[in-house]
Amino acid sequence: MNKRLLIAISLIVLILALAGGILFWVNRPSKNSTPPAPIETPLSGFPVSPPVVNEVPPTSDVPLSPVETNPINLLPPPINISGLTKLAPTAVTGAVLLPRVSSTTPATLIYLEENTGNLFRAMTDGQNNQQLTINSLPGVAHTWWGIARNKKDDTLILLAQSLDNQDQPTTFRGAYNLKATTTELTDLVGAVMPNVVAGGIAVSPNRNRFFSLANTVDGVSGTVTDLLTGKTRTVFTSRLKSWTVSWPSTTIIALTPRASAETPGTLYFLNPETGALTRVLGDKFGFTALVNQTGTKVLYGQGLSALSIYSPRDGETRALTIATLPEKCVWASDAVTLYCAVPNSPSLGAQYPDDWWRGEVTFNDSFWQVDTSTGEAKIIFTNNLTGNNKLDAINLILDETGKRLIFIDRWTAALWSLGV
Repeated sequence: MNKRLLIAISLIVLILALAGGILFWVNRPSKNSTPPAPIETPLSGFPVSPPVVNEVPPTSDVPLSPVETNPINLLPPPINISGLTKLAPTAVTGAVLLPRVSSTTPATLIYLEENTGNLFRAMTDGQNNQQLTINSLPGVAHTWWGIARNKKDDTLILLAQSLDNQDQPTTFRGAYNLKATTTELTDLVGAVMPNVVAGGIAVSPNRNRFFSLANTVDGVSGTVTDLLTGKTRTVFTSRLKSWTVSWPSTTIIALTPRASAETPGTLYFLNPETGALTRVLGDKFGFTALVNQTGTKVLYGQGLSALSIYSPRDGETRALTIATLPEKCVWASDAVTLYCAVPNSPSLGAQYPDDWWRGEVTFNDSFWQVDTSTGEAKIIFTNNLTGNNKLDAINLILDETGKRLIFIDRWTAALWSLGV
C-alpha cells in the first residue's frame, strides 16, 4: 500500500478516536448535578416523588375519561324536600348570616360542621357550598358569632362551647379572615377562654361585642368584651349561676334565671354601658322569653301554652293564638312580625320546657307568621314530613330580605332553609 495513503488513513482514525473521547467526556454524568425538582402537594406541603403513570391502551369496552377535580372545595348541590332546602350534607352545630355587601349581592351564611369543626360558606339557597377551614374542633354544642372590623380586614369571631363537662365547659375563641381567598383551606386560629358558664354568652346586635358569664367564688360575673380592641368591662355580678342570656338591642342585655316548670322565672334588662339592672316581667312558672330588636316587645310563654306579647313601655299584654316555646321563634327586621316553629302534636303529659330541654320529648313543627300588632297568625309551611324528616326547629335566622328562614333541626343537626 502506498506509504502516504497509509499515513492518511492512520491520521483519520486518530482524529475520530479523539473526537469520540471528547464527546464522552462532555456528556458524562456529573457528581454535582441537580436532580429534577420534586412535586409539592397542595394538601401537605411535603415534597413527593413524581407520580408513576401506568399507560393502559384504550379499548372500546373501557372508555377513558378525565379525573374530576374540585379546585375550590365545593360540596354537592343542596337537597330539596317538600319546599325545604337542606343547606349542608352533614350535621351542623351553628350558623351565622353574613352582612350583605350591597342590595344586589346574594345572602351568604357560614356554618360549623359538627363532626370536624370546619367552617363552610354557602348561599341561603344552598348554592356554592364550600369548605373554608381545616381544623379539629369536634364536639361543639353551642356557637356564637361576632365580627371584628377595621380598615383592612373583617374578621369573623367564633365562640364555640363544648359541654363534655357541664360544671366547667370548654369555650374556644377562634378567628377567620372573611377576606381570605376562597380557594385555599386555612386554619381557624384561636385559644381557650377560661371559666365561661355553660350557655353564658351573648353577642351584640352589630356583632362587635360579646357578653359572657364566668364562674367566680361567689357566683358569676358578667363581662362585656370589645372584639376589635379586646378591652373588657365587668357590668354584672350575681350569686345565681344558672342564667339564660341574649343581647337583643344595643342598650339591652336580657337575663333570665334558667326556667323550670316548677320554678318561677323573671326577665331582667341589663344596660351594657352602665350596668343598671331592671326587672321587667316575671314570677311565672316555666317562663321563657324573646325580646325584639328595640326592646319594645317581649314574646313570652309559660310551659307550652299560648304565647303572649308584653310591652315594657305601658305594661300591656296581648295573647297570641299559637302555642310554642319563644326560643323556636325569630323577630323580623320590623320588630313587629314573628316567625315561629309550632309543634303539630306535642306530648300533653310532659313538663315544659324541662322535658324538651332534656331531650325526653321531640316536636314535629310547622311554621307560622304572626303580626304582633294585631295578633293575626297564618301558617306559611305545613309540615307533613314523617320519620327521619321530622323537624324540631331551633336557632332560627331570617335573612335580611325577609325571604328565607334558616334553622337547624334539633335531632339530626341538619341545616335547612325555607322560603317565606
